[in-house]
Amino acid sequence: MSRRALVISLILAFGLSVLALFAMRGRSIQPAAGATGSQLLSFPPAEVTEIRVHRPGADRVEVVRRETEGRWSFVYESAEGATSPWPVVAARPRALLGVLARIRTETDDARRAVISNHALRVELLSSGGARAELLIDPAPIAGKTLLQIDGDTRTFVDEPLYEALTAPGPPGWRSLSALPAAGPTVSRFSIAQRDRSLAFSRRGEQWTLTMPVRARAEAAAVRALLDAASELSVQRFLDEKTAAEIFDDDSITTIIMEADERIVVDSEGSPGDADSRSETRIQVRRSGLQIGALASLDTLARYAAPIDTDQVFIVSQTPLAQANLDATLFVARSTANSVPADVGMIAILPDELVGGEERRFRREAEGWRALDPASVGKDGSADAGAEGTIAAVGELLSFLTAPAASAIAFTAPDGFTPIASITLFDFQGGPLEEITIGQRADGSVATVVRDIPGADQLVYRSYSDADLSTLLVSH
Repeated sequence: MSRRALVISLILAFGLSVLALFAMRGRSIQPAAGATGSQLLSFPPAEVTEIRVHRPGADRVEVVRRETEGRWSFVYESAEGATSPWPVVAARPRALLGVLARIRTETDDARRAVISNHALRVELLSSGGARAELLIDPAPIAGKTLLQIDGDTRTFVDEPLYEALTAPGPPGWRSLSALPAAGPTVSRFSIAQRDRSLAFSRRGEQWTLTMPVRARAEAAAVRALLDAASELSVQRFLDEKTAAEIFDDDSITTIIMEADERIVVDSEGSPGDADSRSETRIQVRRSGLQIGALASLDTLARYAAPIDTDQVFIVSQTPLAQANLDATLFVARSTANSVPADVGMIAILPDELVGGEERRFRREAEGWRALDPASVGKDGSADAGAEGTIAAVGELLSFLTAPAASAIAFTAPDGFTPIASITLFDFQGGPLEEITIGQRADGSVATVVRDIPGADQLVYRSYSDADLSTLLVSH
């Protein structure tokens, strides 16, 4: 090959390489299918606050509304009005809006396509007052969905929008929790079954029994009952029925939950984003449920109706079927409410029938010391006391604060005899609580205390394995 021919060959090879490189680069920067064209909506889908679905031939509209950020609800609207709102799983409308945000209109192929008379009509309303109307053809064409926007633009999209909005569509987006307020933020909770009723309130992690009596509640027992009620789930919504048609007043169970939630409101009092004019308020979310007659003889499924709504559905009562609503099972198992580390002094005053002087014991760095009664309130001088006394004081405090009661009652046990009054003080000498300790007719130990300061109810706790002789300091 001549030098000239070689040079020409090299030039041609280089040119072909450059062309191939540009061709490869051209393919790599092409947008993904469906990413070209104009946006589907004239406003960002993230601003949509209401989705209205009109099914062909239906006499009611399926409406999904955004109540607050992250919280949506569903209603049926008809000429007779609207049904009561029911919470929606927020991920469902967000997923639809995410799909709409990705769709781009390609009008060339769809320009001559005709929308069916059976098309689904969907209205989208934004927070700024903008509105869009979509007509979605039910029959796919070449695997694509024909879509018409605002009565004018038509386009084909790959996404199965018709199926997403009709099978089952917004009714299927509803939360299946029979008590929407259930959750870790529940602050008040009540449950009634025929002749038994319980009510609780919470402050922090401390639960209080408020009905039928006021007493400290055992948190683990309350949480177990609350969890069982929270697990009640909707098996089927009965949208064609009303509570009056299938529900009578003889309900088996009535449950009410209230949750205190912090929300941010704007200057007009409406939920919104935080700014210089917004403020935080406490909003109470309330859910009530009445559970009635059996819906099936083969299962524990029952008809249920949310209180203050027109809804009816079927729930499985399995989690609550075996619940025992004996109030004593939910009372705190410890006699004292104080934390042992907060107790700085203990006073023991024998009952008048027993006789004897009051003894006081103070916690110091070296341990418990017996105080000279005559010096209390003066210079605080202390008698070292016997080692046995020191150990007995610690055992007494452990006994009073341990959740070890074997039985609880709201009336005095048979043959209860008070032996001594025990007062717990803090390190500054302020009284924490007063407890009476005594014996039952069978010789076992029992205590009595007013669990809630100012409450009328006394709570009696019995201990089957405690020894009174070792608990009362008599040295």
